[in-house]
Amino acid sequence: MIKAAIADYLDTQGLKLPADEVHMACLTAQTVINMAAAEIEHSLLWYGAENGIALADELPENPDNHALLRQLYLALDSLYSRCANTDAAVERAAIYLLLPANVPQHGGQLLRLVAQGQPLEALLPVDEAACWHHIASRSAETGWLNQVDDVAQWLALGELQGEQHRRSHSQLALPIYGQDGRVLGVVYAEAARPNAFDNDNLAQWVGLALALLPLLQQLHSQWQPPPQPSTEENHDQ
Repeated sequence: MIKAAIADYLDTQGLKLPADEVHMACLTAQTVINMAAAEIEHSLLWYGAENGIALADELPENPDNHALLRQLYLALDSLYSRCANTDAAVERAAIYLLLPANVPQHGGQLLRLVAQGQPLEALLPVDEAACWHHIASRSAETGWLNQVDDVAQWLALGELQGEQHRRSHSQLALPIYGQDGRVLGVVYAEAARPNAFDNDNLAQWVGLALALLPLLQQLHSQWQPPPQPSTEENHDQ
């Protein structure tokens, strides 16, 4: 089943990556997720107010969500750490949840769940205007992977807007979606050098994105309205 999901993702996104490498990366991430027993400092999972945004204000703080955040954190940390001190190193990385439209106040926006490295935005709008300012918003809006190999060039061409982009030289945003194609979240990473996301590196990030799908599905399920019981009307003769 996972091999079919990998083939579909690669085909849909037009990626010429070795499926076996993506499969191994996905299995590695799944192993970390399934064995995620290490306790993480509370403040690392449930970050406090950042520009007025506190995670617990957007995501209900309960044991189930805490366990999901721990799994997300450790999966991202594993890849971030493996990339450190190599040509594949990233300075910033995050997993964003696309809040359902029915969530009060910030529905339809990207909420940062967990992150590694230097600070990243806690909340990102998802609309046509935001797509020019952040490729994570663009991936959430369109469902397409966005890879920026030379940030300076994209800025010069007007494909990106905003001085915040000058903090990095490469960027990557991978949409996370299920069989129905509905985007549930985005994996985002920034690197200090151009062309940081070569095929070997990209395969690792695609594998991570695929492994995260069940976790984001569980997070999304808590906002789904309960199914309405079916009733049959009985008519007296």
